[in-house]
Parts: sequence; C-alpha cells; structure tokens
Amino acid sequence: MKHYNAEEKNKIVELILNKEKTIKELASESEDSPSVGTIARWKKEYLSQGPYVDDNNNDAIPSWSGYSYQGKVAILCVLEKINELNNLSELDGWAIQLEKVQDFIFFKDKEIVSLWQVKAMLSSVRYQSYVNTMDKLLEDKSRTGFLDAKCYLVAAVDITNWNDEDNAYKDNIHLYMRDERAVTIKEVSNEIKKEIGDLINQIGITVDEEAAYLNLCYLIDKKVSEFHQAGKKDNYLISFTEIIKQIEETEAFEKRISELRIKESIYQNICEKIQGGISSYCEDCEKRENGSCDPGYCAINRNNELVGGVDVQNYMKSIRPEIEKDIDYTINHPEDYSDTICYSIRTAPAIAMQQENDIISVTCYNGKINVIPTMLDLSRGTERRLSKTLEAVEKNEWLKSNIGRKILVGNTQNVIFGTELTKFTNIRLNDLLKGEEVDNTKNIGVKYFTERIDEKASTVHNSIIVIDREQLINYFGEDDE
Repeated sequence: MKHYNAEEKNKIVELILNKEKTIKELASESEDSPSVGTIARWKKEYLSQGPYVDDNNNDAIPSWSGYSYQGKVAILCVLEKINELNNLSELDGWAIQLEKVQDFIFFKDKEIVSLWQVKAMLSSVRYQSYVNTMDKLLEDKSRTGFLDAKCYLVAAVDITNWNDEDNAYKDNIHLYMRDERAVTIKEVSNEIKKEIGDLINQIGITVDEEAAYLNLCYLIDKKVSEFHQAGKKDNYLISFTEIIKQIEETEAFEKRISELRIKESIYQNICEKIQGGISSYCEDCEKRENGSCDPGYCAINRNNELVGGVDVQNYMKSIRPEIEKDIDYTINHPEDYSDTICYSIRTAPAIAMQQENDIISVTCYNGKINVIPTMLDLSRGTERRLSKTLEAVEKNEWLKSNIGRKILVGNTQNVIFGTELTKFTNIRLNDLLKGEEVDNTKNIGVKYFTERIDEKASTVHNSIIVIDREQLINYFGEDDE
C-alpha cells in the first residue's frame, strides 16, 4: 500500500462521513487502495482526535493572538522574566520565540533557556489529561539539544493531583503558577497589568498600565501577522528590548488604544461566559468525577480553543448578529452564552466543530451544511420584536459577507426562520439537510407565530436562515456517525 499523507487521509474519511462512499467501496478502488481495516482505523482516529495533520506541520502561528490565552500568557511570562532580571542592561540577547517548536520558548544569546506549553483545557483538573502534552514537551527539549533548558506547563485551571507520588512528570516539568494558583483565562489580563506596574516603576516612566497592556496585545497580533506572511523560514523571535520599547511608546497611540479597549472588553466578556458554561456543564460530568476526562473528547475544551483562534470582535458579530454597530450594548447586555452556545457545541461531535474566517461553526456531515451557534432568541418575542430582530440580522453586512452558505442556530421553538420578508416555517431540519428549502411564497408571516403551523415548504430564497438549537441537538443525537 502506498503512503498516504494527512490531506489524502482526510479526504477519504470525509467521503465516508458525507456518505458519498462506503469503506468497502474505497478499499476496492485499486490495488494501491488502503485496506478496510486501515480506513476504519483512520475514520475512528479522525472522529476522536480531529483531522490528520502532517507530522512536520507544527506551525499554528495563524491562530496566535494577543487576544488568546496563549498570547496573553506569553506576554505575562516575558514581563515576569524582565522584572526578575531587575536590570534593563541585562536584557540584551533575551528573546521569546512564538509557536515554532513549542507554544513559546525563551532564548538567551541564541541558546534555549526554557520551553513552554500552554493549555486552556478548562475541564481538565488532573495531570493525566496533560500526559501527551508533557511527553511532547520533553521530547522536543531532547531534540533541541539544550538539555539544561527548563520545561514549563501552563494550565488555565488548578491541577488537583500534581503533587501525587505517581506523577513522574513533576520532577522534569515545572507547573506554572502565581501565588500557588493557576492563572485563569479571565485573570491573566490583570496579572499582566501587575507586572507592567512593576516594570514602569523600574523604568521610571509614567504610562497608563491598561493602555500599555493593550499595546502589548497589539504587538503580539502585529508580529504574528508578520511571521505568518514571512512563512516558516522566519525565526518568530521578539526581543525583550522590543517589548520594553512598545511599552515606552504607548502614549503615542491614543486612537489605537481606544479601539483595543473595546476588543479587550469583548475578550473578557466571552471568557466570563465560557467559564460560566464550564461550571454548569462539567459539574455533573461522570468522566470528570472519576478522573477519566479526556480533553480530546471534550467539546467544551474544544470550544474554548476555537474561540482563542478567532478575532473576538468579528466573533461577537456572528454570535449577536442582530447587533451590528453598538458594541457597548453587545458587551453590557449579553445573553446567556453558556445556555445558547456551550450546550449546542457540547452536544455536537468534537470533530464537527471548526474555526474559519473568524467564526465558529458546527458541520452537519450528512447534510453538508454548517451552522453558526448564536445567542439569537426568537422563541418568546412578539410579532414586532421578531420582525425587528430578523430585519436587523438581514442588514448585518459583515454577517452576510462572511457566513457564505452557513446557517445560524438559535432558540426558535422548533421552527426555521428566514430573514427575507421576516418569514418562518416549520420545515424539518432533516429536510433542510437533504436540500429541501424554504419557499417565500409558502412561508407563514410572523404574526401567526403563536398558532399551529402545518404547512410544509419546499424551496428557499432566503438570504439567511435561522434553525432551532434543539433541532440541531436532536439531529446529532440521532446521527449514527
């Protein structure tokens, strides 16, 4: 059998998931085709661990951001190190490398001082969940040849059994903590500001701490973009002196800081909602209670990883599509994120979730459609409110130009809404997946929302469709795949 790369394996598995071909059909296509057993194993691994990635492709830089947990932890640890040195003359030769071998690496005069892995697995509170990560950390250290370098694991939750006698990793890997606690996805921003306060006192300058913090987030975003454009041949290094310079120049960028304050507020809001979702959905999880929680199967962890890879302002536009311009309202009056989004994503197979073009979607493989979980709630509105909400979604130019063929999902009392002419119908999700669509001429107006709906539609011309969250959950529950 010939060697199949990651892309070829993914294509074969997706043919099966989309029910375009069976395993037997694929195995019998030619003499070089993989066996039935091999394809079955690929499918199982794909569903449990996600799409295959070539072994030499460790470049996750496109998803890095100053507005992701990884990016913020990198900033925090650099500032800690600068303050630890306590002498700006000692900064020469110090640099941080982002996402080249590990999440980040500290260099001193081109020699590796420490390697860092950052994991925001919010439901994983036992060290066993991080074994694969720690194995890779130690393996990569060995490959670098810098055997005296230290290894650090950064977790966004407290690992409750780290000091157990059977944890052999604790002798070779340092668990990063501040004040003997993990730094959460929400707390990391304030911890950075504390380090900035100490640093500007050391430098002897007067700079607003929050503004300096936002400017460092901007620096990470800018450098990540430059790294990505340059490609893998770039060294992905940011010198510590460049970090200091960015702080010193903060006051010269007042307009930029104003825009970044909005972005930071959205980040904090989303983090709060995600953590709320974790608390409510994980407390009764049997796997977590018995210590067998596997982050590879945890959709809530996957959701958090996906959020960390998108532009937070654009993400807010997709989960609150009825609010296009008033960002302050979006932040100050959020719907229940955990109820309307986390539950849908938890129910969906982890492999069905993806992040693309700053939005998160859930793929219905059998029907070949993608839906975007949103905080739309059309289930209890009056005729006027429903009409205005749908009209607002229809007018959201960013949404229309970015969602493509994807469909929104919200709370709609098991009906399907179409934004054009503010109509809706009771067409079944399975019919929509099969290509049956909503026909405007047969739609029932919003004013009949509370009455029984018997009419079934056949074709659609709506520009945006909203399906019910419960329908999506039920669909995944019934799906054999």
